[in-house]
Amino acid sequence: CFNEVAVVRSDLERNVVGTEARLKNDIRQKQQEAFEKISAVEQHVDLRSAEAARRFCALDLRVSGVPGVVDEHKRDIQKLRKEVNGLMVKNASYEVDIQENSDTMRKMEKQRNNDEQNYKVQMDA
Repeated sequence: CFNEVAVVRSDLERNVVGTEARLKNDIRQKQQEAFEKISAVEQHVDLRSAEAARRFCALDLRVSGVPGVVDEHKRDIQKLRKEVNGLMVKNASYEVDIQENSDTMRKMEKQRNNDEQNYKVQMDA
């Protein structure tokens, strides 16, 4: 009887260790994915910002060099503003995704802690 209990206990301990390893691996993967997404967003924003600044400088030079085409420049500026607004919306969307991933990671960590506590309670009982 004691041998059976010991075997069951060792099986349960191995299962818990395996589950913890999988959860830790999953958390690391999710964290890595979040970091990769953040990096990609930052690179995208940097590229778009540099491009927008370059376009804005080019636009500024055109306005100062050719005062007779103000309407064309106004359209270009409006277009750039729309692009910047679109980028800001995309950036906000990426921030929401990052926050959701962070929340998911926190939930997983909380669940893992609850599982550990439940396991401890079951082992003590």
